[in-house]
Amino acid sequence: MAPDPVVRPASEPHLAQVAWAVRDLPRACRFYTEVLGFRRAGGRLLWGPGLSVVQELGDDAAATLWWALGGQEFVQLEFFHHTLPIGRERPSTWRPCDLGWARVAIGVADLDAVLARAAAAGHLPLGPVLTDGTDGTDGTDRVRRCALRDPDGVVVEIIGDGGVTGNGDRPRPAVRSVTVSVADLDRARRFWVDTCGLTPLDPAALHQPHHEALWGLEGAHREQFVARGVDVAIEVVRYDDPVGAAPPADQRLCDQGLLNVALAFRDRDRFDTLLERVLAAGYRATVECPPGPFASTYLRDDQGCSVEIFACPPDHDALLGFTIEPGFAPGWPLDE
Repeated sequence: MAPDPVVRPASEPHLAQVAWAVRDLPRACRFYTEVLGFRRAGGRLLWGPGLSVVQELGDDAAATLWWALGGQEFVQLEFFHHTLPIGRERPSTWRPCDLGWARVAIGVADLDAVLARAAAAGHLPLGPVLTDGTDGTDGTDRVRRCALRDPDGVVVEIIGDGGVTGNGDRPRPAVRSVTVSVADLDRARRFWVDTCGLTPLDPAALHQPHHEALWGLEGAHREQFVARGVDVAIEVVRYDDPVGAAPPADQRLCDQGLLNVALAFRDRDRFDTLLERVLAAGYRATVECPPGPFASTYLRDDQGCSVEIFACPPDHDALLGFTIEPGFAPGWPLDE
């Protein structure tokens, strides 16, 4: 039986967060700050049923959580290092076409400088450095890009598009897109576009078939759609050749790699509206949210993909990793 049709919500959520499960928290943070230029935004120690229930990790859980910020407003990176339960390492056989969260794209101001810092830290490109566009004679700029693996094996596409500059600050990196590999594009579109309210985009503006060479899948055959969460895009891909392998049936969110992304609002009413829509469409949330301006829960779509949704009013930014961490002491800055 076909699912009931849904009417898209009018309020587009922010794609406000990309989350990792990492094996070495300082090493992961060091890569994204020293190599890519993100800034530290503090962290938390988490334990108990609040963590274990929302992430479906059993009766108890413990983790250290850290955040990092680029140049975008209300967009953060989030790193979990779980010590209970301890996550499994990503299999060496994992491929970017395998089902689940596949890669993240980061825009930077100086691609050559980033690649030099990455090489010094032992991270070399997985494929060629490609140049799109021309020198501007036809109205398009030359954009160079490549891909490498971060310390936890996650594929990171680096795009030399200038990053983000604001308030007189120097250019900072920007999250451009996150890619998820799925078995069924129609079911994925119903979740991301029809239910969650992301705005469809032209997929060719993000990636074209020759870009698959960047992460070692040259010649791959795939179909995809792209949708926007305000400032960051979700790229949903179905690989037909090579066909992506399904994750293990017992895979947990503490296992190494990309954990999920978060859709967020600045006010609780719109969060509640989205959560009601998600539940009415037949998807599942892991926890109920008590009253208050802040709210957060994890979802599972009908293909097993984890997504967080939350509400974060601006006066909660310092508590939830959306402000830069202050310097350690005079003369010992934590950020340039």
